[in-house]
Amino acid sequence: MPHVPLALALLTLVSSTDVTSATVPEALAAPACVACQVDGERIRRDYSADDWTALAAGQVLTSEVADGEPGEAQQSTVQAAGIIQDAPSRVWTTLIDVASRPRFQPGTRDARVVRVDGDRVWVTEHLRFFLVDVRYTVINTLDPVSGTIRWVLDESADHDIGGTSGSWQLTPVAAGHHTLLTYRAWIDTGRHIPAFIEQFLLQRSLPNVIGGLRDEVGRRFPVP
Repeated sequence: MPHVPLALALLTLVSSTDVTSATVPEALAAPACVACQVDGERIRRDYSADDWTALAAGQVLTSEVADGEPGEAQQSTVQAAGIIQDAPSRVWTTLIDVASRPRFQPGTRDARVVRVDGDRVWVTEHLRFFLVDVRYTVINTLDPVSGTIRWVLDESADHDIGGTSGSWQLTPVAAGHHTLLTYRAWIDTGRHIPAFIEQFLLQRSLPNVIGGLRDEVGRRFPVP
């Protein structure tokens, strides 16, 4: 059986190079300015006193919002908001470390950057969603100054979902020492699941998305 080890080695090589990886440049991965043009106090005033008290106590608030450009059909998007007790720059750095997402993002089996073009970053993802494995690529648009990461499905790449879009918004609070993190997401699994059930299940998972990221930031940047 002299050729078996060689064949296995070649198979391993081919498997490991099926998806090429790319690197997010330092200017986007660890920018000097993250959300530095965001008026945190103005955004805080959008919350009621009770909601802000809940956020400050560590709760994650979820809601359903209409999303889409003016004049276009509005799609139903779910939203979660929570406070991470660390600066926006550290939260941003954690989010941009795409390969580490399986450690803290619920359902994520694998994620990797495959292409970078200016402020756009292509990420392939393998998720276990609604008890089904799904794979697709999203195009992220990164805007560190405004503290936003927005994504849409790359329909030109192989995908087995109907569609997805969403965003992360980082807002400095507590004089910039903490971050109000707002996560929005919409997904069409492309399967025979009623839309309201998809929304319900997605909304139920949102606190774990915020909580997982909060824990990961705490592990990376422990309080002295």
